[in-house]
Amino acid sequence: MMLYHLRLWLFSGILFSAACQTRQTQEEFGQAQAALLAASIKADSAGMVQARQRFERLLQNQSFARNDSLMAWTHYFAAFANWQLAFVTFNNAEGAKKIIDGALAQLDSATAKNPNLIEAYAVARRCLYWRFMLDPATGKTVWPESQAALQTARSLAPEHPLVRLEEAIDLFYKPQQAGGDQQRGLARFQDAIARCEQWSLKDGVSKKWWHATALMLLGQAYLAVEKPEEAEKTFHSALALQPDFNYVRSTMLPMTQLAVSKPVRDLKRADWRLLEVDAENDGRNPNWAEVKALSFFYEARTDTLWFKLDLSRLPNPDAFGINLAVDTDQNQQNGANWWGGNRAFKYDKLVTVWVIKSTDNSYRGTVGMADAKGVQLGRYANLFQNNLAFRSEAENKCLLLGFKRADLDDDGMMNLIAAVGSNAGWNDDVPDSGAVQMHLF
Repeated sequence: MMLYHLRLWLFSGILFSAACQTRQTQEEFGQAQAALLAASIKADSAGMVQARQRFERLLQNQSFARNDSLMAWTHYFAAFANWQLAFVTFNNAEGAKKIIDGALAQLDSATAKNPNLIEAYAVARRCLYWRFMLDPATGKTVWPESQAALQTARSLAPEHPLVRLEEAIDLFYKPQQAGGDQQRGLARFQDAIARCEQWSLKDGVSKKWWHATALMLLGQAYLAVEKPEEAEKTFHSALALQPDFNYVRSTMLPMTQLAVSKPVRDLKRADWRLLEVDAENDGRNPNWAEVKALSFFYEARTDTLWFKLDLSRLPNPDAFGINLAVDTDQNQQNGANWWGGNRAFKYDKLVTVWVIKSTDNSYRGTVGMADAKGVQLGRYANLFQNNLAFRSEAENKCLLLGFKRADLDDDGMMNLIAAVGSNAGWNDDVPDSGAVQMHLF
């Protein structure tokens, strides 16, 4: 009898110890999750790496190995960390590809453990989008995989907030000929946001994260349809939920603020020098500006550098984008990779005009200069703000851009590419490969 009680006592002790270990690992999971989401909102790359490492350690925990649901969520959050890290490493194309590939592998493991994990399908679609942006040659495989993920999630939970959010993205950004519809997309974004508000998710931290993210995506859509006032309100709603939402505060909200152009002088007699020509009709989006030639004029007396971008297409002179990606030290071994078509080119400084005319005829958007570090943090005017002169000339089908040369470069020698598009996105580079060389002095 004593032996029986001894065995029972030992067995109870083992069960108690196992329960304590399980509770401890679950607490560690919750702490890692909260730390990851907080770091993500703040765009704190070091914090995201640390959180990812915590999830990777949990995957080695034997008590987790016996719980498929918990293992699935752990794989999911490890992938989530990689997805978010890809944003802050996007300027390093090869590094970002590896991070995204790691995320996709983790998501495969997550859905293998739990095929009903809707969040995993949503994040997989976001990762596949970035995979395509980093390497457009993957489009033939990436887009079918993305659509398959949406179909799977829709078949499992058609009214899930994240399914509705993915449907909104699909509707809004697809070309019309492929079934896209921006107005229906906006309505679906609003439906997704309403469902986020009513979401009976026990995990309040994740619910708030996705709710704020859905608001951010709706704000981006408003900018794309030239509604900066609505976008501004929506971004403020996202910040009300997540006051530390760095991407909204430092990148998106400034795109709705007043943008000032310096005076554009009379350039009719300017001695324009052709730098490069570009093929017509090679832009990504037929509804956005497309460049066909790049010229410059340097006014030594005022140290002003002017650029003229002749366009094959200027569908909307009131909503346009211009970028100059400039290698100021002429060293392609450093700097950040340009994100447009000319992705092998590395820049040290970026000149940006992303603007839209508001109802009061003023411009709203981002105007200024940044270094590569500022761009990585989403601060596109961290060096200078509203220091540029710019104008769209619909009758001449061109964009003009001018600034003090000393704001950008100290020796008058630089390599650069130019890009155009809308206030909402890149569309076309000149040149398509390599760069133009400038020697002003």
